[in-house]
Amino acid sequence: MVEACYLLHQQAGQYASKPHNLVAVPVTEFPMLLTSKEFGNPMAFLADFFEKRSLRRWKQWLHLFTTAALSNGSVAEEMDATHIFIFIQYLKKLVYAASRLLALQEG
Repeated sequence: MVEACYLLHQQAGQYASKPHNLVAVPVTEFPMLLTSKEFGNPMAFLADFFEKRSLRRWKQWLHLFTTAALSNGSVAEEMDATHIFIFIQYLKKLVYAASRLLALQEG
């Protein structure tokens, strides 16, 4: 059985002219929050994750979200909307990257 795949260029927003720049992504992986580079090498995302913010900062933000979830307050009272967006997007991508790492390890 042939599995349907999309061929993604290594750099988002550009079309590939050479086959070695393509990464086959099974359609079962969509919607995909990772770039094709991150999909091919999830460790690249992990490096970016900790370059974007320190572990301490990620933990502080997670604490703010947890506290807000367990109280009558809102995380918007504690964080700027831009930081909320960054936090949510990067945590979603972290889940995808971790899942991809496990899939690569299992072969």
